Amino acid sequence: MSCLLAGQGVGVSQAIGVGGRDVHERIGGHSMRAALQALVQDADTHVLVLIAKPPAAGVAAQLAREAAQTGKPCVLAFVGETALPAVPGGVYPAATLEEAALLARALARGTPLPMAPATLPASDITTTQAARATLQPGQRLVHALYCGGTLAHEALGLLRQGLGGVVSNLDDTLGASPQTTHVVLDLGAEEFTQGRPHPMIDPSARRQYLIEAASHPEVAVVLADVMLGWGAHADPAGVLAAAWQEVQAVARAAGRALVGIAHVCGAPDDPQGFVQQCQILREHGLLLADSNAQAVRLATAVLGVHTQDSRARQPAVGNTATGAAALPQEQHQSVSLPARLPELFMTGPRVVNLGLELFATQLAAHGAPVVHVDWRPPAGGDTRLASLLERLR
Repeated sequence: MSCLLAGQGVGVSQAIGVGGRDVHERIGGHSMRAALQALVQDADTHVLVLIAKPPAAGVAAQLAREAAQTGKPCVLAFVGETALPAVPGGVYPAATLEEAALLARALARGTPLPMAPATLPASDITTTQAARATLQPGQRLVHALYCGGTLAHEALGLLRQGLGGVVSNLDDTLGASPQTTHVVLDLGAEEFTQGRPHPMIDPSARRQYLIEAASHPEVAVVLADVMLGWGAHADPAGVLAAAWQEVQAVARAAGRALVGIAHVCGAPDDPQGFVQQCQILREHGLLLADSNAQAVRLATAVLGVHTQDSRARQPAVGNTATGAAALPQEQHQSVSLPARLPELFMTGPRVVNLGLELFATQLAAHGAPVVHVDWRPPAGGDTRLASLLERLR
């Protein structure tokens, strides 16, 4: 969201990460609700955006209710296959991060609310038609290989709306005939990161899945994200480009072509160089999208399917008794605001960094007080092996 807004020339006053599990039913959005209360107190924050992987229905409804009570306009960016709650006045649900950024910009600037992009521009239609012409008749599948989990959830929801059956490790459907259907992989999930860095830090983990896609006679399109920013790999586009050269060689040897579509999630001033990263990918034959949602639209268009998000934005019903009554009753206890959370907005954090020294180095470069502790999980994170080693002590 920060990157999409930066691309539109809009700044972000505060960005608070609460973790993907916070919106599970058992947790109830505790951290997000506390952050919401803190942002109400921040005079420099004029528009709120709540971003979450698919939340529990009750949590989504309560977040919508509490967002309306802040008195500040709030965009709900609940991505993936999420049933949007009924919303009171001042709350604006968005089906994609792309739409959420457009709404946030309009609300911040006081301009008319935009509609989410529904179709591809003529130039993209021409590009996808040319890409489709390179494919063999049997090539009909999309393999989406993501480093970012939220982007993977968003892609999974959009692809299912446009293409139907899609399997993924995000919802444990991956074992259901992955050889004959579309696939979305979140390579940052626990099953892929045990004992190794997250793919935003080491994107080379994607290489083997790219090669597998190139070897699959029915795969037509590969979707990939490229994550920039502090703490990410120094040249993720270069890593993807090198792997893509191998992929093209494998496909050519089998008499096929493969269409690669990438979205660079980055801001103009990211240390990797946003423009340079995009140029590397173009030079190696990948199509570039301005957003993750646009990347999915391009992918489906290559297959000859033109998609439109089925979750039309609901109009706000106003701060009336009727609007409030449409929301489920509160299911979770009230959140007490950590007394020192708003203080972080003015003073900044003081950090103890465990494990990856890269984070400590870059925090120090920005003047943040940081103490680094060199720590690694026992047995490379393998809990069973760690338990066996503990018994040998």
